[in-house]
Amino acid sequence: MRCTITAMQRLGGCAAAPRQQSMTALMTQEQEDSTRWLEIIKDYADIQELDAVTLNRLIQKIVIHEDIDGETVRQTVEIHFNFNDKADKRRIIREK
Repeated sequence: MRCTITAMQRLGGCAAAPRQQSMTALMTQEQEDSTRWLEIIKDYADIQELDAVTLNRLIQKIVIHEDIDGETVRQTVEIHFNFNDKADKRRIIREK
């Protein structure tokens, strides 16, 4: 049996309904977070100096990973911004 919105309403529910609702809630939250991020970041479009107040408002945490393999050192820096679930990752590879 196919479960459409109309059929779901008539039958009083469907197994897919909770999953659709949670996906909708997640998408709504992501959209709200993106809107908040844009509202905050537009104030810093022409930033000249990064001070503690600005850093704390924009960045949730910075995580640095290091892997040493012989003469090669790999460092990955993750910047986790506030109101943005996706971390910005940069990898640095250097020889000793």
